[in-house]
Amino acid sequence: MNSKVNYLEQLIFEMQANGLVPIIAHPERYQYVQDNPNFVVNLIAKGVLFQANFASIDGYYGKRAKKVLIQLLKANCIHFFAVDAHNFQKYDIIQENKKELEKIISKEKLEVLTRTNPRHILENTKIEIELPKPIKKRFVK
Repeated sequence: MNSKVNYLEQLIFEMQANGLVPIIAHPERYQYVQDNPNFVVNLIAKGVLFQANFASIDGYYGKRAKKVLIQLLKANCIHFFAVDAHNFQKYDIIQENKKELEKIISKEKLEVLTRTNPRHILENTKIEIELPKPIKKRFVK
């Protein structure tokens, strides 16, 4: 969570060379993404997709994770939402999380991130994504 993977670009290349689409989980929780959210924008340009955690929107993982998630959502940098399967209590508040997310993105966009795109994964079909927008540098604490 706190350190960048030095061989990430090589790993992405190898996955893509084998016909796989890399999906990175919960970028909003990584310190290096919190410090530079455009890291995600750059990886999307290389064909990487991103999945955020529902619980990040209510601050479960901290204020920084929530603020960065909002930035990533507004910049079209999140392609899926999921729950952290390590803690089943988080399933109970998904509906509340969705209501909070609808204050940031449309119901239609939320449907894409929670149903449409995951369905494409299960069916092994192409996921159409919106181009990401560069994220303006802001100090996030």
